[in-house]
Amino acid sequence: MDEILDSEIGFDYEEMERIISGLSSDLRQKEVVERAERCWPLELCLDRIRETGNFATFALKWRVQNYTNIINDHSTICLLNDD
Repeated sequence: MDEILDSEIGFDYEEMERIISGLSSDLRQKEVVERAERCWPLELCLDRIRETGNFATFALKWRVQNYTNIINDHSTICLLNDD
């Protein structure tokens, strides 16, 4: 999360509500609230990632994989971890 906040990329607000409580400082929580964007549905967020390479979203891995299977494109979205 810190790396995303330290970068200039935009990020999805929808899933952020779940992890805000896990941030270590009140300043970071404030920054998340101020900078996060609501991007819905997930497919719209993933298309934005594919088109711009300048956006991040927090989503279940299987949902992202289902979408990339449907569009037959696995090269334009980077999964950062196994969660």
